Amino acid sequence: MRPRTSSIPSLADAHYAFHSARKQPLRRILAYAVLTSFLAAFLILSFAGSYPKDWKSVELGGLRGFPNFEHIRGDGVRTITADELKKSHRKRYIIVGDVHGMHDSFEKLMSTVSYSESKDYLMHVGDLIAKGPASSKVIHAMSHSNFTGVRGNHDQKVIEWRAWIEWVESYQGGSEWLKDMESKSESELEELKKKTKKRKWKIPDGWRFGGEHYWIARKLTSHEFNYLKDLPLVLHIPSYDLFLVHAGLLPLNPTIPLNSKHQPLSHVPGSLRKRVSSKHYSNHHARALGARSEGGGPEVDEHGHHKPKSERDLRTLQEQLILETIPQNAVPFNLLNMRSVEHNVPVKSSKSGRPWSEVWNTVVSKCKGFPEDAVRISLSGEGLPPIKGDDGKSRNMTWWELLVEDAGEIIDWDPEEEEEPEYTWSRIPKKLPCNPSTVIYGHAAGRGLDVKRWSLGLDSGCVYGRRMTALVFSEDEREMDTLDTLGGSSNAADGELEIQVTKIKLGDGLEDGGRLHARLASVRCPDVGA
Repeated sequence: MRPRTSSIPSLADAHYAFHSARKQPLRRILAYAVLTSFLAAFLILSFAGSYPKDWKSVELGGLRGFPNFEHIRGDGVRTITADELKKSHRKRYIIVGDVHGMHDSFEKLMSTVSYSESKDYLMHVGDLIAKGPASSKVIHAMSHSNFTGVRGNHDQKVIEWRAWIEWVESYQGGSEWLKDMESKSESELEELKKKTKKRKWKIPDGWRFGGEHYWIARKLTSHEFNYLKDLPLVLHIPSYDLFLVHAGLLPLNPTIPLNSKHQPLSHVPGSLRKRVSSKHYSNHHARALGARSEGGGPEVDEHGHHKPKSERDLRTLQEQLILETIPQNAVPFNLLNMRSVEHNVPVKSSKSGRPWSEVWNTVVSKCKGFPEDAVRISLSGEGLPPIKGDDGKSRNMTWWELLVEDAGEIIDWDPEEEEEPEYTWSRIPKKLPCNPSTVIYGHAAGRGLDVKRWSLGLDSGCVYGRRMTALVFSEDEREMDTLDTLGGSSNAADGELEIQVTKIKLGDGLEDGGRLHARLASVRCPDVGA
């Protein structure tokens, strides 16, 4: 007799019974009984495992906290490659500042810049929704046209609410519980929270149930929700050395010296390694250079590592390392909310510390290009030479040793703070082996249109009754002719311009020797009482 190890029949039991049934009719009957009980047990257990648990019995202690509702794909970065730009056949690029549900103003701005779906590549810097009167119209228009952009902090709140709603509704009784909660007033909800044990309160701390973000999330179609979830935190356009982000980026890790070899702008990628074969490249550099490409990337060697072939490749790699190796740029909260740097830490407030855009411009303005010997070392893989030659004689210092010895200048990030110096200042070398790149962002409506040499803040406060702004640029200056004829026009009694167009400088030149031609175009917005 085969020994039993469980009271529930197993597939092995059934198999054994069938083989035994060949010998005796009685055993054949028993075999069918075993098989029937096995199938019944299997169906019952499968059904019990897949049937949604009752919502009222859910406790966060048993779940070990809430699921992750952020829906950030990978590292949150998307690269628009040169091939992608070329295949789009677009001649102009339009980047719109924070829309915040101001659909009519958005349509007015698109009409002003003569937007054409076939000719123009439209992007946005996030915060499409919330605060304004027509968020549903804005998200409908953006999602159905599949405009490229990044997510903002308000978009993120809506994403998280919608993910939470879908999580609740995945349980039996969850939909009914939501409807009951929606029927309660704010004071009733507060009273209910006080009476409910913490492990049974199923709304994350700091979330306002029934607020604007909740109802926008509740009304999203599946297509609109998928569009928001697909928005990255950062768009990188290497062809034009541009970053798009909602709040901001840092060019350095402010907690260590800028001339440290751990700072991406302190060296040409791959130029500080020891003398090695040109066949070997660090896996990290290989991933940074090629992992996000969608075709047309650098060649790979026999080890499968992407091999930089030109100074252009090295520049792209260095820009990507800004996103990957500066730890503050890997924190979603910073990319969505940062306005300033205080005590070397990104903060949401604009009333303390130093604006991050000043930090960016101070550092990036020191970029003076790649030293020739550093480029040679990076591309050849030959590595830094030893301190002394083979003959034992001293040699001249390399570009890196000169940089490290450069005392540089002291930059006080928090000049009004009376703190210990190591918390408020950095020593910046006079020259950095890098090429400048530009950050285009939104979020900081309190600072208005913020135009600096290497950063551009486009949130000009439309939802507060001020203006909505777009950056328009092209490699062909003739594409600016229509905008240049507009200049500034006003029909308002207060003299405020209805339409305003300003010429600005963008970037530092293209690989083919050309340059970008750029304009800022803005329209006046109505006061909606936000």
